[in-house]
Amino acid sequence: GGASLILVPLLSSYLPIVLVPLTLSIGTAVSSIARIFLFRRNVDWKMVRLFVPAALPSVLLGCWVLRFIDPLIVEWFIAASLLVNIWLLVSPKKVLPPSRPSAGGRAIIMAGLVGGLLSGVTGAIGLALNRFYLRSGLPKEGIVATRAANELILHVVKVVAYTSLGLWSPHAVTFGTLVAFSAVASACCLKYLLRLLSERQFRTLGYATMA
Repeated sequence: GGASLILVPLLSSYLPIVLVPLTLSIGTAVSSIARIFLFRRNVDWKMVRLFVPAALPSVLLGCWVLRFIDPLIVEWFIAASLLVNIWLLVSPKKVLPPSRPSAGGRAIIMAGLVGGLLSGVTGAIGLALNRFYLRSGLPKEGIVATRAANELILHVVKVVAYTSLGLWSPHAVTFGTLVAFSAVASACCLKYLLRLLSERQFRTLGYATMA
């Protein structure tokens, strides 16, 4: 989780910043489909049933808000919040998997509301939700599969919403397709890479990526 947010400054070098969310949504939607297919046995559908209904109205609100604010402002706030994860890297016990699931119904719904809103504005929110998933009690394969299932419908809705609001261009679609092909390739590699990582290594990598 985090590649989309890292791509924002790169894509904004080639596209107007207001078109970057569409580009990321196209690529991430295809990536989510690939990950669901590759890790379909690991999806926590109970979490999906709580997360998606909460996120859908929020993501539509975020798409509408995008017409009036600069997404980079939101990126700055997200960046500031991610810096707090640095202290987790120097506290080894904090990166261990929780002994029991810590993501109750309210936490999942709140994550959906906040995640959907920020996703609609920036087009990318995976990195900011890393900590939620890492503390959910899911194993590494479950995290990859469940977050893909949570995000797929949101990205499809965003593509439709951005297009209907006029926040698109042929160049954005071209870059989105390029990101999509790359994302599918990375998902295939991920299936084998996860086998080489322990749960502690997986979580340490997640917190390091956020920082």
